[in-house]
Amino acid sequence: MEQGRWLSTPISTAGLRTTAPQVICDHCQSFWDLSAGNRWAVYGEKTDTQLAVREVATGKSFPLFNWAGSRIGRVRLSPDDHWMAFTVRKGGTIKVHVAPFHPGSAVGVDEVIPITLDDTYASAPTWSPDGSMIYYVSNRDGYVCVWAQRVDRVTGRPLGVPFAVWHFHEPGQSMSLVPLPTRAIAVSRDRIVVTATESTGNIWVSRRP
Repeated sequence: MEQGRWLSTPISTAGLRTTAPQVICDHCQSFWDLSAGNRWAVYGEKTDTQLAVREVATGKSFPLFNWAGSRIGRVRLSPDDHWMAFTVRKGGTIKVHVAPFHPGSAVGVDEVIPITLDDTYASAPTWSPDGSMIYYVSNRDGYVCVWAQRVDRVTGRPLGVPFAVWHFHEPGQSMSLVPLPTRAIAVSRDRIVVTATESTGNIWVSRRP
C-alpha cells in the first residue's frame, strides 16, 4: 500500500518480482478482500461506515453496503464469491454478519444475516476453504478464543450453534493481549494460524550469606 493505493505483483519461486505491479485499489481507506480471479476489490469508505467494490480491470467503483451509525470491517468473501462475512461495531459490541455479494447493486440492511447473536465481541471472520463454516475470534466464554459457526452455503444462514475450535485459557498464551486491529485468523485445509502472545517468566531465589 502506498498513500491509499494497493498494488499486487506476481512473485517467482526465487522470490523475485516478475512483472510490473497491478493497481488493485486506488484511494481506498481500508482494503479488505479480493474476489476469486482478482476481479473485484472490496474496500471501506468514510471511516469504515460504508463498503464499496472496485472492478480491478476497469477501475470502476460501485457502492456495496452502508449501515448508518455503524463501523463495518474485516470483510471476507466466501470461496465461491456468493457471500461476504464482516463485522459491525455498534453500541459497544462487535458482531459477525453475512450478506450476499452482488457487485453492481448495493446490499440492503434487510439482506444482512446475523451470525454471532449472543457474542458481545466477535471479530476476524474467516471462511473455511469449502465455504461451509466461518471461523472467528470471540470472548463468549470469558477468554478470547477461536470459535466457528456452520453456515448454509445456499442461504448464508447459520446451522446449529457455535462451537469452540481453539481455547486460549492459559496465561502463557493469549489472544487478549494482541491489539484488536491485529487479531487475525488464517485457515487452510488442515491448518489454522492465529495471532497470539506468549509470556514466560522466571523467579530467582538467592540466599543471603
